[in-house]
Amino acid sequence: MVQCRAMGTIRIDNLAIEAIIGTLPSEREAPQRIFASIEVDTDTRTPAETDDLGLALDYRELADCVTELALTEEFLLIETLVERAASRLRDTFPVTRALVAVRKPAAIPEAEWVEVSAEIC
Repeated sequence: MVQCRAMGTIRIDNLAIEAIIGTLPSEREAPQRIFASIEVDTDTRTPAETDDLGLALDYRELADCVTELALTEEFLLIETLVERAASRLRDTFPVTRALVAVRKPAAIPEAEWVEVSAEIC
C-alpha cells in the first residue's frame, strides 16, 4: 500500500524590498521598491498535529532568504532574481516546490507593474 503524505502550501504575498535591480543607469544608482511573493509546498501536517513551532517552517526565514538575495546581488534582470531565489528556497528549506514572483512597479510607466515568476520543483 502506498502511503500518501499530505503537503501544505505556505504563501507570503507582496514582500516589499528596496533593491538595486534593472538595466538602466538610473536603476543602478538607487534602490527601488519591488514586491516579492513566495509560495512553497512543505509538510504542514507534522507541525499541525503537534502544534510545535519548532517543526514548522519559519515564515521570516523564507522572507529573509529572498530579501537578502535581492539586496546583496543587485541583479540586472528580474528573471535572474526569481530563478535564483526559487532555487535557493528549494535548496535551503525542506520544501518540494518553490515559486517566487517579483513585481516591479516602475518597469513600464504606463503599467501598474511588471511581474516575473519562476517555479522550481
